[in-house]
Amino acid sequence: MEELFDIIERYARKQFNDLGNELNEYMDMYNNLPYGKKRNEMYISNKRFPTSISEEKDKIMDIEYITRLLSLADFMKENNFNFFRNYEETTGYHHHDHGYRLKETISNLEYLKDFIPQLLNLKNLLSENQKGPVDEETQNSKRIKDFLLEIDRSNLDSILKTELEKKIIRKNLISLGNFDKSREFKFSIITMGSILEFFLARYCEFKGIEPTNNKGEIINRKKARFVNYIEAAIHKDIFTEKDRWKIVQDYLRDFRNYIHIYKEISSKEIDEDWYKTMVPVFFALLEKFSHQ
Repeated sequence: MEELFDIIERYARKQFNDLGNELNEYMDMYNNLPYGKKRNEMYISNKRFPTSISEEKDKIMDIEYITRLLSLADFMKENNFNFFRNYEETTGYHHHDHGYRLKETISNLEYLKDFIPQLLNLKNLLSENQKGPVDEETQNSKRIKDFLLEIDRSNLDSILKTELEKKIIRKNLISLGNFDKSREFKFSIITMGSILEFFLARYCEFKGIEPTNNKGEIINRKKARFVNYIEAAIHKDIFTEKDRWKIVQDYLRDFRNYIHIYKEISSKEIDEDWYKTMVPVFFALLEKFSHQ
């Protein structure tokens, strides 16, 4: 659960940082406008909006604060699109470019605003019902416990290189067990995707397998995404599991994007049937890493 909060916190900090940069550039632009070009309706008043962006953790999870940031971002976006006739009025500040960046930031903040209440509700649910990590002996929880033992026995040291990596993977696996026990199918699949991505990328690095695009062209590791490692897994037929990697490519990778509310709304629901389809694929592939 904490790993999911960490993901959201990093995502939120990125949006807050982007908006802070836009705010600073907007205010510099306004202050440098010729006197005759300044309009009161363009001025950012601290009575209406935040005039600086806080990245404190309590602000990141504060829906009221995010709502205020959305109002600020929309104010700057509309001014960028509506108050200038050409770029000569804002030398060095391309107002349309900034308007489109703000539009994207607004969209990301709206997803964040929708997602945080769900995440907090889930945390409360797990806090109320959780008596310990994966204490209900289901088939899935047993497989998780078995894999945790593989980590403890150092059978994955070629992939998990540091104690910190082992600690983080353990926590993710325990969270997966708790999501499974609580029948939180969406969060289970998001966690499965994150775990599988890490193991696959690290395995490819260990074996000297380069990530590729769908044409088989090599992608720089620094720019590679999950999809590029899956393409490599299919192309190289890693573990002779081409069919399962194709399921990961076609479904699990896409389901992982349901961390965005808009994606969940506009796509198929992650119900129990989908979850039961993904679980054996995930464990079959995960367990192969412990035998390398």
